[in-house]
Amino acid sequence: MRDLPGCLLIILLIIGGILMVAYNEKQDTPTLPMESIKMEVVQVMEHQLGRFSVKYMEKDGSIGERYAEGDITLIPDVPEGRPMWIVERRSKSPNGGIHYFGGTEIHIHSVKDIYGGGWNHGKHGSGQTNVVESQ
Repeated sequence: MRDLPGCLLIILLIIGGILMVAYNEKQDTPTLPMESIKMEVVQVMEHQLGRFSVKYMEKDGSIGERYAEGDITLIPDVPEGRPMWIVERRSKSPNGGIHYFGGTEIHIHSVKDIYGGGWNHGKHGSGQTNVVESQ
């Protein structure tokens, strides 16, 4: 009987922890509407496996650059003579930050449109990715 208050306290702490985890997971999911952003791509560079930079055309005619890694799909479906493009799926949070969900699609003419990009791991080295073309 003496251990009953201690056991109840431990059970309440466990239940409280479970509720906090469930609440935090609910907060991390996007509650704002998702939007798909489509940009005209000028150049695609692969720095390492799954890490890309894309140069894209801004609305004012200037060139912007976006870094993409993670859930990236390369789709060689753009006809010759037509501009390549990228689609990002994102949601804006109330604090002004942007969260990317659902991956990034990079639509290209063919894999020959991908250039090698530089990489730098600080004291662990740096270099340039070379494009390997199939025979």
